Amino acid sequence: MLARLVSWSLSNHYLVLGVTIVVALAGVLSLNALSIDAFPDTTPVQVQVNTASPSLVPEEVERLISLPVEQSLGGLPGLKMVRSLSQFGLSRNRSQVGLAFSTRSGVSLQLAWMLLRLFPKLISPRRRQRCW
Repeated sequence: MLARLVSWSLSNHYLVLGVTIVVALAGVLSLNALSIDAFPDTTPVQVQVNTASPSLVPEEVERLISLPVEQSLGGLPGLKMVRSLSQFGLSRNRSQVGLAFSTRSGVSLQLAWMLLRLFPKLISPRRRQRCW
């Protein structure tokens, strides 16, 4: 059987050459289309909650904004780290809470969990309708 294949290939060498060129071209084109990273993205999924409160003093920003946000988001699934940063300026006070999740969790899923935790009345549990 192998002898027949070799003899057929030798008698139809132009056809074999053409098929070889087409397959090689298809391989080069598909190699160029591949997305290969030399260094894979190893950064964790990170989400930040930024708030601005120009009328509050620094102690009130920590007590009324930063601490409740940290506590309500503390038990999210896949959460690895919570960071809080408060910046106080002359005209406004800002609070920033940064959350780092495991690499298996998607950003959109974590944003949905955060919205449900921060704004529980957006979706009414009785009617399952939006309240806004």
